[in-house]
Amino acid sequence: MRINIVSGTDRPILRSDVNHRCYAKRHGYEYKFDTSVYENLQTPHFRKIYSIKSVLNDCDWAFWLDDDAFFTKMGVPLETFLNEIQENHFLVICKSPVNPKGGRSRLHRQAGAAVTHVF
Repeated sequence: MRINIVSGTDRPILRSDVNHRCYAKRHGYEYKFDTSVYENLQTPHFRKIYSIKSVLNDCDWAFWLDDDAFFTKMGVPLETFLNEIQENHFLVICKSPVNPKGGRSRLHRQAGAAVTHVF
């Protein structure tokens, strides 16, 4: 199974890419840290779509990781989570944690019914 990890931002602040690269190398995954500037995005969050789209032809699964997120369990491969996915699933979104105000991430509120599988 070919897995690509994708992350990025147009304004790198953290060095999370070092963590991401170490994790990807440990498990034999490709890694792309995308700093491209995409014009006319509705919001900066839409850059994820272009970043992920750029690797889809080179992998079976693309895993997006925000640039302010880090892998903490370096020994756990992504395949651990993919074993439960059925062949007809094309999108997997991790369950959003509840923030201090009691809300969840915007993606889960707006796309909940369209998500095929949530861990």
